[in-house]
Amino acid sequence: MSHPDHTMFPYLYSLCLFYGLLFAHLISPGRCHEHRGKAASTGSDKLAEPTTVKDLLNSEKQFEKTLEKVEPGFFKHSAAAQHPSLSEGTLFHTAPGVVFAERNIAAQYYEDDKNGNAVLVYATAHLGVHNIIVMGHYGCGGVAAAVTSTVNSKQDASKDPIEAWIWPIRDIYLKSKRGEIVTLREKNKKLKTIAAPALNDTGYKALVEENVKANVQRIHKSKAAAGHKGRKAAIYGWVYDIATGDIKDLGVTVSFGK
Repeated sequence: MSHPDHTMFPYLYSLCLFYGLLFAHLISPGRCHEHRGKAASTGSDKLAEPTTVKDLLNSEKQFEKTLEKVEPGFFKHSAAAQHPSLSEGTLFHTAPGVVFAERNIAAQYYEDDKNGNAVLVYATAHLGVHNIIVMGHYGCGGVAAAVTSTVNSKQDASKDPIEAWIWPIRDIYLKSKRGEIVTLREKNKKLKTIAAPALNDTGYKALVEENVKANVQRIHKSKAAAGHKGRKAAIYGWVYDIATGDIKDLGVTVSFGK
């Protein structure tokens, strides 16, 4: 297999699990030499070229402000529909080719997922990725499905492909001792039919966050991470708020490699 010439890819690479989908950003900031080390663009008419993770967040912040000016009420409408319509490249205001994305339901990483592992290894071992961002979003349908599910064991979950996929989230929901999730679980025990939680339900939001944290740890403990002999890669856990356009860093950053 031939690999890309690294001179064609600038200086910071990041891989994300984006939204409630799977594996996402390969950030190629500073497309020509004079951009090296400069902050991300903040002008609404210029695409961002982030060179640090902080720059990436700053470019998203600027895009959030610009979008709300151009289309007032965008985030309110997005939250009401619970169908985030911004792609990762758009969200971070980056040019085509800057973002490398592979997606799945509810930001899940599995050791036996050949596709996910191929992306992880290719990005870190062959493209020089050194920032991995697991990124969930409030209002995630996969997380809501885990709440409304009636399946209570991994064995039963294995009988249905969707239940099997979201089982780790369901397991967190059933076992978590985090207060907001406990409250949601206890409230739902009293109901005959469990509806999807409201977007702003604190237990729902907490479950989105705990799911992201769990996937950060799964990547960190994976064989791919253990076998990585290249440059140290940091794994971040972020959550995108579809109601405000804000991104929350959960503060669970870990790393692997040299």
